[in-house]
Amino acid sequence: EIEKITVTPATVELIGPEKRLANIESISTAPVDLDGRIRSINKRRTTLATGESLTGVRLSPPNVTLDVTVVERSISSRFPDVPVLPLLPVGRMVRADLEPETVTLTLKGRPELIRNMEAEEFRLFVDATDIANATPVKRAVRADLPPGITLVRAEPSSVTVQLKD
Repeated sequence: EIEKITVTPATVELIGPEKRLANIESISTAPVDLDGRIRSINKRRTTLATGESLTGVRLSPPNVTLDVTVVERSISSRFPDVPVLPLLPVGRMVRADLEPETVTLTLKGRPELIRNMEAEEFRLFVDATDIANATPVKRAVRADLPPGITLVRAEPSSVTVQLKD
């Protein structure tokens, strides 16, 4: 979404017959294609549009710099009771008890991504690969999310992991 457009210089001088100049209220730039753009742009030497009404009129300067600020709108959504999976040590036959076993996630992203998102599209896990014994350990919840989606919050942000042989 376009948030702001700045043209530099903001004014240009028109030189020509008074009759022609009398009816000119504004000058436009040549069209700039912004279709699909998600980042802001700085377009130097943007040509000013010249039409029939400007025949015989000289523009000074003939080009401007166009700064278009594009912002990506985003929304947040909560996903309750998302299961947390343990990432276990390789080669050890253990199971992990997690407390709690689920968390509530708040995710942020472009509206079309978030609105169509389902819990099956991401995974939550805790890294238990370096836990050596059965002593309960608190670990941060981590998320594997699709591109364009960011984690705002996991509630709770950590779980207790206890490995059992």
